[in-house]
Amino acid sequence: MKARTKLTALLAGSVAALALGSLGWAAIPDAAGTIHGCYDRNSGQLRVTDTETSQSKACTTKESPLTWNQQGQQGPPGQSSVFFKAVPGVKALDIQTTLAAFSMNSLTSYEVEAKLEVGSQTGSGVATCFLVGNPGEVVLDTARATLNAPVGDASATLHLLGASKTGLGNFQLRCTLPNGYARDIKLAVTPIDNLGVW
Repeated sequence: MKARTKLTALLAGSVAALALGSLGWAAIPDAAGTIHGCYDRNSGQLRVTDTETSQSKACTTKESPLTWNQQGQQGPPGQSSVFFKAVPGVKALDIQTTLAAFSMNSLTSYEVEAKLEVGSQTGSGVATCFLVGNPGEVVLDTARATLNAPVGDASATLHLLGASKTGLGNFQLRCTLPNGYARDIKLAVTPIDNLGVW
């Protein structure tokens, strides 16, 4: 009988401890969704506190109080527009052949990206492609590929990426490869509010 009483008391104590523990845990974060903590300025340790029940104890003079929430602050809006052009078919290449172009009419900064496959009808050659921004014929990026293979098998994929802070933007993708060709041509222009330079 004594063993049964001890077992009942032990079980009751365990249930009470779990209930109290769950109540304390449920108060973090608080009713407003805020999590409170204390940062020890010497050791750098961080501990979470419950301001409603004072468990664990409030911040000491050696600690700095910190608060944060689970959701976080609203971030800045993302990029809103991407202007994309895909050029169908196969285009013949010679000297400074313009393959795709965009004319933008808003005063802002731009990110410009191009991707294409270049090939040689003679089986060899050096393909050079330029991403150009106007006004001023500014070269934003350059990509080259040396082609050397049997006729019809010499090809390479090129990727160009650049940025412009010139305001009004006219962007072109140009390639040089005598007796060459280009296909799968893609050009994308994205207006961005603030373009950092580093």
